[in-house]
Amino acid sequence: MLTIIQSHRTERLVDFVLRDYQAPNHSVFEQFLVIVPSLVLGDWLQKRIAEEAGISTLITTTFWGKYQWELMQTVLETYNRWLAETQSTQTPLQVPEVAVLSPTVMQWRLFGYLTFCIDQHLQISAQTSVQTLVQTQPASKNTNNEQDEQSESYKAEPSKGEPSKR
Repeated sequence: MLTIIQSHRTERLVDFVLRDYQAPNHSVFEQFLVIVPSLVLGDWLQKRIAEEAGISTLITTTFWGKYQWELMQTVLETYNRWLAETQSTQTPLQVPEVAVLSPTVMQWRLFGYLTFCIDQHLQISAQTSVQTLVQTQPASKNTNNEQDEQSESYKAEPSKGEPSKR
């Protein structure tokens, strides 16, 4: 059974979990799963239940993403067994070996995104630099042509103190 308890007060969480954990229909040999938003809260909850009830056997705390991933694995394994038993031609479905929301996967996704952003920024910077260079280059060519013309006119006209070399 799935029971959702939403509150900012952890005492309420402890009370609800203890009530369900100590219910007469719950077997002490059956796993008792609690989905929590953080491992710290999960550890704290297990210790509080042990203090209140005297024992906390088979209480497991996990994140929602991990629970969802494991649940998908279980469902798809059952489905794939059914496909094999019925000799169906459909392709068996697989869940990735690593949880989609695991820290390692998220780190690589962020790394890929940041690399993409840096590449985009470098391309924009390079395009801007090339455009700036192209816009300033024709003006510098005119300056070089004017200097060449001045040097040629200097060579064509001998100075007053030098004899002509014709």
